[in-house]
Amino acid sequence: MACAHAARPRVIMIEAGTEETELRQGIGVLRARLDSLGIRHADTTFSGGHIDRVRERFTEHMLPIIGKWFAQRH
Repeated sequence: MACAHAARPRVIMIEAGTEETELRQGIGVLRARLDSLGIRHADTTFSGGHIDRVRERFTEHMLPIIGKWFAQRH
């Protein structure tokens, strides 16, 4: 029997602020690895640090992308 979660699209969201130099470098390594494995993902860079503009990032960036991926499952 197949797992109930198997049909769900896998979504990996990665983001970092312009002030997070080390994190952005790590994201570059992670992005290359995900690409080499054929794993879908989205990454964005926003101005500021890790906790800046949280509401805006979720409502204007993350949720619309997640919504598009879930809409593709039909």
